[in-house]
Amino acid sequence: MVAATAMTPSLSHYLDLLRILAALTVFLSHLSWAKISGGFLWQLQPFGHYGVMVFFVLSGFVIQHVAATRERDFSAYTVARLARLYSVVLPALLLTAVCDTLGSSLKPELYDLETHRDPAWRLLASGLFLSQSWGLNLATLSNGAFWSLPYEFWYYQMFGAAIFLSGWQRLVWLALSILLAGPAILLYLPIWLFGMAACRWSMHGRLPARLAQPLFALTLLALLGGLYLESTGMFPRTIAVHLPPSFSPIDYVIGGLVALNLLAAAQIALPLARFAGVIAVLAGLTFSLYLFHLPLLHLFASLAPDSLPLSVRTAVIALPTLGLVGLLGWYTERKKSWLAARLADLRRILPA
Repeated sequence: MVAATAMTPSLSHYLDLLRILAALTVFLSHLSWAKISGGFLWQLQPFGHYGVMVFFVLSGFVIQHVAATRERDFSAYTVARLARLYSVVLPALLLTAVCDTLGSSLKPELYDLETHRDPAWRLLASGLFLSQSWGLNLATLSNGAFWSLPYEFWYYQMFGAAIFLSGWQRLVWLALSILLAGPAILLYLPIWLFGMAACRWSMHGRLPARLAQPLFALTLLALLGGLYLESTGMFPRTIAVHLPPSFSPIDYVIGGLVALNLLAAAQIALPLARFAGVIAVLAGLTFSLYLFHLPLLHLFASLAPDSLPLSVRTAVIALPTLGLVGLLGWYTERKKSWLAARLADLRRILPA
């Protein structure tokens, strides 16, 4: 049995691999849109939401781990989360504004007029993680993937208050976070908590070793089966003001399966060490891929000739998008420490 009191190299590699697969799933689902690629790879379109559910569980798992092993007070925890988010969020908002301005001047029919009304307000609300609160449902211009960031932010706040604060400070911070988040964000909180619970259980080795491998295999097969069923439209999804985007109760099942899979993965040694270098590099770009890809896809779709065969058009749009994501991600990922140092003064005003 692999020691479960710390993040093992095997588990770390697996978390990174899942992060890569989830980000690529979201990217490919958006690339398959008819207005982007003409519908090439349309079969992948239903899977983007699946990838976001994986991200929520991974987030809960990782945040529980860092809270237990690295950050010892609320101020340090909050500064670390803000540095992680804003090191990519701020460049993403700027990139979205620039790309949409250029792209809409070239091919305005690619852009939804409704999601581009009051752009300054949309960007501000997104930057403050309020764009999904209380039925606002403000799309971040063409960057529709941004919707999940306010969810993550408010989960960070609720978790940090619950873990690091006490007494009236905990109650006030939790109440404010819940009130500012609103009902839609709270609906997906259990999925994030599944990841947190899986990490807690794994750190204490509560899964018998003899069950780990069967559970890992069964949950992986169940998730792959869920992808197939998702592609058939078996899980109807609802669009409503006070619900998360494309909501379905099946999302809780997906989240639970991912959490159980992580719990099992923590107890076994997966053969990923030989790929560790590549996995680490690609995983370091996943946040950038998630937040940068949609405005870039729209921009390159506005530049690509409509006369191209679908496969060629898709490549012409996808390859420069991935290339720019790599360059921008390489830069922004290296700004986390710099931004954390700039935000250090916040520790003086945040609860200890």
